Amino acid sequence: MGYLAMTELHHESSQQDGNSFATNLNEQLEHIKSREEMTERISSRFAPIQLDVLEPANLDATITSTPVSQMSIHHLSFGADTEMRLCDPEKFYTIHLPYAGSLTYQWEDSEVKSTPGCGFIISPGHKSKLLISGNCEQRVVKISKDLVESRINSMLEKAIPRPVEFEAVMNVDIEVVRSWWDAITYLETECKKEQSIYYNIDTVREFEKVLAIGLLSTQEHNYSEDLRARKQSIAPAHVRRAELFIQEFASEEINLDMVVEASQVRKRTLYDSFKRFRGISPMCYLRSVRLSKAREELMSTTNTKSVTEVALYWRFGHMGRFSMQYKKRFGELPSKTAKVL
Repeated sequence: MGYLAMTELHHESSQQDGNSFATNLNEQLEHIKSREEMTERISSRFAPIQLDVLEPANLDATITSTPVSQMSIHHLSFGADTEMRLCDPEKFYTIHLPYAGSLTYQWEDSEVKSTPGCGFIISPGHKSKLLISGNCEQRVVKISKDLVESRINSMLEKAIPRPVEFEAVMNVDIEVVRSWWDAITYLETECKKEQSIYYNIDTVREFEKVLAIGLLSTQEHNYSEDLRARKQSIAPAHVRRAELFIQEFASEEINLDMVVEASQVRKRTLYDSFKRFRGISPMCYLRSVRLSKAREELMSTTNTKSVTEVALYWRFGHMGRFSMQYKKRFGELPSKTAKVL
């Protein structure tokens, strides 16, 4: 079901039975009359908030949630004009799109008025306020910072120095943006079926990667120029040879001389090329690959190894240094990654 079809279905269902679109799409529906309860419900799904209901007598709030893996999809409505203050979402992005009514996103000295057809993205690092109309019904996609950064690192083939910060306004009139929301609708629908290929954790994580890449490719952000430049600047063959060697033998005891030999060029040439095309040295690239491989293994549902065993397998001999580098890269300790699963 596409975005426009979704909007039409919302209006049609509202006219027929007076219920919101969420009634037709979601099974878990909560009607909430208490400001305190709604505050608790939203805070538990996102981050601590402050809620000010301007028309308390009209409050008839609904929140439904579809958890996926590193994403979740939510529908929110309040039934009354409401102000919501959000703490800094350090570990995730939220993407908002109303399909009825309007809401206004305010941060620092900026403001975005959002209506059906125009959404917005809240990036980590922004304390913000939302002004929500009483008739507003919105869909909110929560996507982890870790997922976004792992995809941009892969797309740029280097570790980014600063978090991704998206341009706030998201124009759904742009066909490729509308296509992204269509994919969200598809995933949400599949996750609500009694049987779906997305009940397999590996399948759903791969689809989440596709959605993250799609978001990074369609919505402007602080690395968009780098992505465009990368398409125009293809790394030379000797860099690719070195990368393939590193990726294949990352678990082995390899050194710079071995990487240089695999690249078939001189050490200085390889180093300069890596700095130019990847922004890091060959050995930094090796460490980045090993960290990524270690995280993939810790996140695997079939992993039976301890954190220490995983670290040693990927040639991290100093556990304290490994934990520090891992947390710096992924925002959490490796022990926490292992406990999630």
